Amino acid sequence: MKNNYDALNEALDLLLGAIRDDNIWPQNKPNAEALKSTTPFAVDCMPFESWLVYIFVPKMRAIASAEIPIPAMSIAPAAEMYLPSTATAVLAQIRELDRLVLSLNETTPREVH
Repeated sequence: MKNNYDALNEALDLLLGAIRDDNIWPQNKPNAEALKSTTPFAVDCMPFESWLVYIFVPKMRAIASAEIPIPAMSIAPAAEMYLPSTATAVLAQIRELDRLVLSLNETTPREVH
């Protein structure tokens, strides 16, 4: 039986595959300064697909590896704004990832302080 983190990692693998399939894999890795951007989705320093590959996926894998609570998120609206309309597989996988995280957050008990 898959746990929440296995499901997250599987969804991230599918996202990376969709980025390749839609031929929007970044040509170059962003520099160290760009990777430190605090602007949402680092749009001031790199294309959205670079943010997905070099910031979003590694951070989500770190969350899964550490088995810490998965933060609530919805990145599909940004993806629809910043990705080319031809990136249909990526957009579909991002929507699915958003749904997965929402469902995991609804079913995972949270510690109350």
